[in-house]
Amino acid sequence: MPNCFSCPTAALPALALGVSLGIAPLAASGDTLIRLAHTLNPADARHLAAEHFGDLIAERSEGTIRVEVYPSSQLGGQVEIFEGMNLGLIEMNIAGSTHLANLLPSFGLFDLPNLAPDEDSFIEMLDGEIGQQLLDMLPEVGLRGLAYSEVGFRHVYTNTPVTSIDDLSGMVIRVPGNPVYNDTLSTFGARPTPMALGEVFTALQQGAIAGAENLIGFYRNSGHWEVAPYLALTYHAALPSVVTVSESFWQNLSAEEQDMVREAAIEAALFERRLSQEQTELAMSELPELGVTIQEVDLTPFAALAPEIHARHRDTIGADLLDAVAAMMD
Repeated sequence: MPNCFSCPTAALPALALGVSLGIAPLAASGDTLIRLAHTLNPADARHLAAEHFGDLIAERSEGTIRVEVYPSSQLGGQVEIFEGMNLGLIEMNIAGSTHLANLLPSFGLFDLPNLAPDEDSFIEMLDGEIGQQLLDMLPEVGLRGLAYSEVGFRHVYTNTPVTSIDDLSGMVIRVPGNPVYNDTLSTFGARPTPMALGEVFTALQQGAIAGAENLIGFYRNSGHWEVAPYLALTYHAALPSVVTVSESFWQNLSAEEQDMVREAAIEAALFERRLSQEQTELAMSELPELGVTIQEVDLTPFAALAPEIHARHRDTIGADLLDAVAAMMD
């Protein structure tokens, strides 16, 4: 079955998006414009890294390449952004790996719980052969992966306390939406509900969902703590974000421009990792003062369920990838 990103019908929503926002494919000119879109708010470390990327490109290209950053789903949700990249309406994106798993199931690797014992091991995997192997697959769906940013564990936050895995039973928890993630939260006992990121605050406020999950820095910066003041440290996944560029746009760049964009993207991603860590540490100190209850939970029951989740998705993600991770973490 063809991937929806490569299907002709997938272009229709993006075309409507482009018309409604007055965005059109670039006309020939002496300068190059890169429209970098994402779904995150302007306080997020990934947005600040995107702006840093723009500054690096402007300096190194001496102004011949310009970057415009569109945060907060200004150019649509993640699906629309991917479609816009396919149509030539958007050149770059910072996407969580969980969204890329909807285009390439192998990226579901990062959705699996208990993939690595700690953050350092996870980063080593990303920056090594396994991470590169996944990036090398992206041209199959019209994208080019330049760098991994945003490395950190994700946790559950809710409008009622979660003190153990049992408290998740029956809870409606917002998830980004892909088979591995849905299965993981279901196995933990919750009722996963896919939802666009921009809709989460209102859904929490209105009680349509009981909670969501994300990075601690994102939880603080998004204001979700205002409507979900209970943070359970579940460490259930460590999903990276990937800096991607439209493959068709990439092929139109000169070799020198490609090197410039790649190097700036890597530098910006490393900048983001440092900033994200700083934001996490700051958030952990600020959240209790804002009225948030931070709960340590017993991680043993979560870890005990991980092997069956891994086994169910082994063939879809790729046995070779899972074996490589197991060998690395052994």
